[in-house]
Amino acid sequence: MVTHVKMGSSATESYDSIGFIGLGAMGFPMAKHLANKLPPETQIYVFDVAKEAMDNFCAEFPKKIVKCGSAREVAQQTVDTLKKEILG
Repeated sequence: MVTHVKMGSSATESYDSIGFIGLGAMGFPMAKHLANKLPPETQIYVFDVAKEAMDNFCAEFPKKIVKCGSAREVAQQTVDTLKKEILG
Protein backbone atom coordinates (compact mmCIF):
# COMPACT_ATOMS: atom_id res chain seq x y z
CA MET A 1 0.00 0.00 0.00
CA VAL A 2 1.32 3.40 -0.93
CA THR A 3 -0.13 6.70 0.20
CA HIS A 4 1.23 10.05 -0.80
CA VAL A 5 0.85 13.76 -0.45
CA LYS A 6 1.34 15.73 -3.64
CA MET A 7 2.83 19.21 -3.61
CA GLY A 8 1.90 21.29 -6.65
CA SER A 9 0.45 19.95 -9.87
CA SER A 10 3.07 20.32 -12.58
CA ALA A 11 4.37 17.70 -14.96
CA THR A 12 7.28 17.16 -12.58
CA GLU A 13 5.24 16.50 -9.46
CA SER A 14 6.92 16.82 -6.09
CA TYR A 15 5.94 14.79 -3.07
CA ASP A 16 6.33 15.98 0.49
CA SER A 17 5.77 12.51 1.93
CA ILE A 18 5.07 8.96 0.86
CA GLY A 19 3.67 6.14 2.94
CA PHE A 20 4.77 2.61 2.06
CA ILE A 21 3.53 -0.54 3.77
CA GLY A 22 5.18 -3.88 3.05
CA LEU A 23 8.90 -4.27 2.36
CA GLY A 24 8.91 -7.90 1.29
CA ALA A 25 10.13 -9.54 -1.91
CA MET A 26 8.01 -7.24 -4.07
CA GLY A 27 7.63 -4.18 -1.83
CA PHE A 28 11.32 -3.59 -1.04
CA PRO A 29 12.40 -3.11 -4.69
CA MET A 30 9.38 -0.87 -5.33
CA ALA A 31 10.09 1.28 -2.25
CA LYS A 32 13.79 1.43 -3.16
CA HIS A 33 12.90 2.66 -6.64
CA LEU A 34 10.76 5.41 -5.13
CA ALA A 35 13.51 6.39 -2.68
CA ASN A 36 15.97 6.71 -5.56
CA LYS A 37 13.63 8.68 -7.83
CA LEU A 38 11.94 11.08 -5.42
CA PRO A 39 13.57 14.39 -4.41
CA PRO A 40 15.93 14.20 -1.41
CA GLU A 41 13.56 16.16 0.83
CA THR A 42 10.72 13.67 0.38
CA GLN A 43 10.09 11.66 3.55
CA ILE A 44 9.07 8.01 3.14
CA TYR A 45 7.12 6.59 6.08
CA VAL A 46 7.38 2.79 6.13
CA PHE A 47 6.02 -0.16 8.02
CA ASP A 48 6.60 -3.89 7.74
CA VAL A 49 5.85 -6.65 10.23
CA ALA A 50 9.47 -7.73 9.84
CA LYS A 51 11.49 -5.13 11.75
CA GLU A 52 14.66 -6.26 9.97
CA ALA A 53 13.20 -5.21 6.60
CA MET A 54 12.56 -1.69 7.92
CA ASP A 55 16.03 -1.54 9.48
CA ASN A 56 17.67 -2.57 6.20
CA PHE A 57 15.70 0.00 4.22
CA CYS A 58 16.45 2.73 6.74
CA ALA A 59 20.16 1.88 6.63
CA GLU A 60 20.15 2.35 2.86
CA PHE A 61 18.37 5.74 2.99
CA PRO A 62 18.91 7.07 6.54
CA LYS A 63 17.88 10.67 5.86
CA LYS A 64 14.79 9.79 3.83
CA ILE A 65 13.12 6.88 5.65
CA VAL A 66 10.98 7.18 8.76
CA LYS A 67 10.17 3.85 10.43
CA CYS A 68 6.64 3.57 11.82
CA GLY A 69 5.25 1.20 14.42
CA SER A 70 2.13 0.25 12.46
CA ALA A 71 0.34 0.61 9.14
CA ARG A 72 -2.02 2.99 10.92
CA GLU A 73 0.90 5.24 11.86
CA VAL A 74 2.05 5.37 8.22
CA ALA A 75 -1.43 6.47 7.16
CA GLN A 76 -1.65 8.99 10.00
CA GLN A 77 1.70 10.56 9.12
CA THR A 78 0.76 11.07 5.48
CA VAL A 79 -2.74 12.33 6.33
CA ASP A 80 -1.30 14.82 8.84
CA THR A 81 1.02 16.15 6.12
CA LEU A 82 -1.92 16.42 3.72
CA LYS A 83 -3.93 18.39 6.31
CA LYS A 84 -1.05 20.83 6.78
CA GLU A 85 -0.85 21.43 3.04
CA ILE A 86 -4.58 21.92 2.59
CA LEU A 87 -5.28 23.95 5.71
CA GLY A 88 -2.03 25.87 5.71
